[in-house]
Amino acid sequence: MSNQEKQELKDMDLQSELQAQSVNVKKIQIYVFFIACVFILLIFAYIFAKSFIGSSDDTANTQAKEVNKDIASSVKLKDFILPQKEEPVKEETKSFEELLKEREQEKPVEVTPKENPFELVSKPLQPRIVKGAGLVVVSSSSDGGAFNAQENNTQESSNNIFNSKPMQGDNALLSNGSNDFIGDVFTPTSASVSQFDPNLLLSKGTYIGCSLKTRLVSTIKGGIACIVSNDVYSSNGNVLLIEKGSTITGSFSSGQLNDGMDRLFVIWQEIRTPNNIIIPVYSGATDELGASGIQGWVDHHYMKRFGSAILLSIIDDSLNILANQVINKKENSVDYTENSRETSREIANTALEKMINIQPTLYKNHGDLVGVYVNKDIDFSKVYQLKRKGF
Repeated sequence: MSNQEKQELKDMDLQSELQAQSVNVKKIQIYVFFIACVFILLIFAYIFAKSFIGSSDDTANTQAKEVNKDIASSVKLKDFILPQKEEPVKEETKSFEELLKEREQEKPVEVTPKENPFELVSKPLQPRIVKGAGLVVVSSSSDGGAFNAQENNTQESSNNIFNSKPMQGDNALLSNGSNDFIGDVFTPTSASVSQFDPNLLLSKGTYIGCSLKTRLVSTIKGGIACIVSNDVYSSNGNVLLIEKGSTITGSFSSGQLNDGMDRLFVIWQEIRTPNNIIIPVYSGATDELGASGIQGWVDHHYMKRFGSAILLSIIDDSLNILANQVINKKENSVDYTENSRETSREIANTALEKMINIQPTLYKNHGDLVGVYVNKDIDFSKVYQLKRKGF
């Protein structure tokens, strides 16, 4: 090796040593900064505790001194009077005859008899309303006219059940479903045969499992994608409609989460199969067990929301402690830190108002399992055609 190469190696060693020293110096500075912060906090805590204990002792001493001064001044002025014990008030003694007269003058206490809960009480009979096909009022009389009237009415209602005409709410039942219980008999909706081929039908309520292709963060609205994890067959289970590995895309909006919520509502829009088939879905997302919404880890941002206000309140308390100590040591009672303490209090309130409304953020990592709840029937007859084997 030449001298020039040796010199270059030495320079490189020196540079690496200098870099290592600079890194060590930065680490030492950071450690010193943290130790200084902890030391300052301990000093504030010690001052606060000392001032609290000292203030209680000072108040007790000042009260004792004031009492001693009052006693000394009263002794000098010769106005000191020893406290005298209060003599108990003697009650007047009454004779036996007076006590008897007072007892005779007192009114006797009236005792109301209590009802026996086990005693039978006869109550008047009240008319009853029997709810059925018609309304029948049963009178309180003991004759059999009411029973006959009720029997006749039930017979008429049984005839009405089998010979009833269409009710007024039959047509409205299919539209809004608000009049489905009007009339004597519940009127069911009409059943019909599906017009779709079950071999090429993805029925409503089908669950499609998939794993997230992208990471989900709910702070800003955006898109989301997942990959189908299993083959999806038709409603009768004969035909493969959606292949494993198909991509499902969707979208979500921000600002959905509040305190106490841990699920995000996502809309899946379309499915793209490896055979270049686009399937519109427009269905909601679920978790791996089919519950509505995507569940994930939620960050409530407690430090951002309350940390600044707590720090400013600690600074305000420390300033109050220092001001009280300065005022107690000096004879004048002027507080020069009042304006700064009010300003720091206003800053703490403003920071709390700004940061308290931060909404939680939901995180869901890529690869986690989610699902799709198919919200409507999807017909594949325009995409696929069935052929018999051998033709």
